[in-house]
Amino acid sequence: MTEEQILDQLDIIYNKVKNLFTYVGDFDQFQTSEDFRSYKEMVNNNLRFKDDCDGFAITCGDIINDLQILNSSDISVGVCNIHGSNDRPNHAVCLVYLPTKTVALDHLAYEVTDVRDLTYYYWFYDIPFNNTGVHRDLSQEN
Repeated sequence: MTEEQILDQLDIIYNKVKNLFTYVGDFDQFQTSEDFRSYKEMVNNNLRFKDDCDGFAITCGDIINDLQILNSSDISVGVCNIHGSNDRPNHAVCLVYLPTKTVALDHLAYEVTDVRDLTYYYWFYDIPFNNTGVHRDLSQEN
């Protein structure tokens, strides 16, 4: 599969997940500061779901991983801070590492976005889908 074909698949996944997603903070929904889960099954059944940024990112990554169009090491949840956003001290997006660029599937965006265009994001680390016990440092990417 070419990079363009992969990007087309990512666009389809992003749009489907975004159309079914409603932002609700973890504390409001689960009465805890953090809750990490995938809504892959709900999305696959065209059911709406509510969660915060990490639920969106994990769901996108989980669906991409199931398609087996990429190595699971090329799919991750990236954690960053958005400059000037005091109400979102940490933000999570699905990162996909392609041969020529890295793209983000971010519920705050309007489309799959090249991370080089996210100049207002300060990256901390990412967690690859093939090894969720690892945090890869991304701070040098800023």
